[in-house]
Amino acid sequence: MKKPRYIRDHLRECQILLARYGEDKEISKLLRRRLGAEYVNLAHAERMQGEYHRAAAAYFNLVCLGTNPLGAGLRAIAMYMPRPLLRFLENRKRKP
Repeated sequence: MKKPRYIRDHLRECQILLARYGEDKEISKLLRRRLGAEYVNLAHAERMQGEYHRAAAAYFNLVCLGTNPLGAGLRAIAMYMPRPLLRFLENRKRKP
């Protein structure tokens, strides 16, 4: 699993590239897609380390980016639930 710091570095690289080449529609579309994937990776990595508020922030950034706004918004809201409830729901989901 990738570390959140490593993913943040990739996010910064994508944002710099988007700022530089954002006028080109083709490149902008590809970079936004990559940014979306990196935000999802970051949210997952933060969630696995128990950093639910940081995971929620990554999902909110995904909403602002405009890729899958409803799903990311619901995940972000879920991350602000109390931690014991989140752990209970995650453990319940894993067990058959």
